[in-house]
Amino acid sequence: MLAAAIAVIAYQPVGSPWWINADADASYTASGIELADGEHSFYLDHPGMPLQDLMAITVGARYAVHRLTGATTSRHAYAAERLLNLSDSRPYFRGWAIIFFLSGAVVTLLALWRLLGGPWWGVAGALLWLGAPGLADMSIQFRPDGLLAGLVVACGYLIARAAQRRDAWTYVLAAFLLGITITVKLHAAGRVVPFAIALLWRPPSAEWRTELSTA
Repeated sequence: MLAAAIAVIAYQPVGSPWWINADADASYTASGIELADGEHSFYLDHPGMPLQDLMAITVGARYAVHRLTGATTSRHAYAAERLLNLSDSRPYFRGWAIIFFLSGAVVTLLALWRLLGGPWWGVAGALLWLGAPGLADMSIQFRPDGLLAGLVVACGYLIARAAQRRDAWTYVLAAFLLGITITVKLHAAGRVVPFAIALLWRPPSAEWRTELSTA
């Protein structure tokens, strides 16, 4: 399965210029650089805030290393240099996109394996995930979709487990992850419906308050 995911990525134009997928790569990367410079982001497309925050942290870490090497460039000047040359950030935004894609495949493998009780179910599910329409093209794009696909599977797994076990903490974890996933892309709000159904159909045990307070 992992070999298949790597093959999908290898088939993509990983070394292509940054402007090939500029509608996502440039937008989220530039917004992240602005955040790293202490500016506000007005790019709330999906809203995609975790991607911008992640790039801001990445740029901040790069700047810290830059200063540790003895450079005296100010944070503002460093951010301006990154904005004027987005190719400099290409290994980072493409690297994160690849991590999202591989992580989503692994999450799907493990989720189906655990839920259905066999590794081949996990492999089958992961292969279906890899074959989702349009997902292969997004395997190297720094946009919400790749991250969203893996997080939605993780949310579904936690909702199913919470309903099976009627476990209060698993419901809490599912709600927390669902909230984060919605900040990645609003499409994840569709997961609120199965979450609500599970909570009403299979509510936590009568001792859920005690479980939460003593955990």
